[in-house]
Amino acid sequence: MELAEIITVNYSVDYDMLYDEGKSPAECAELFTDLFERTMSNLLRDTERDNVGGVYIYYRAGERVAWFDYENMWGGRYE
Repeated sequence: MELAEIITVNYSVDYDMLYDEGKSPAECAELFTDLFERTMSNLLRDTERDNVGGVYIYYRAGERVAWFDYENMWGGRYE
């Protein structure tokens, strides 16, 4: 069974604003990854993060729980 990706956060507009103010893409990726992890802290409890190239996948006991695309600045949970 394939898990569906449900977008629950979208920081792309905020990213555009910070980028226009001079923040680098790397700075924004770090900032919004941290924000995603704080916002989704209950869901992400006891997970491990794997960087699969532009996207972090969060696993609990080997099962995908959530994802964050740090290039497009959105993420969510698997259902």
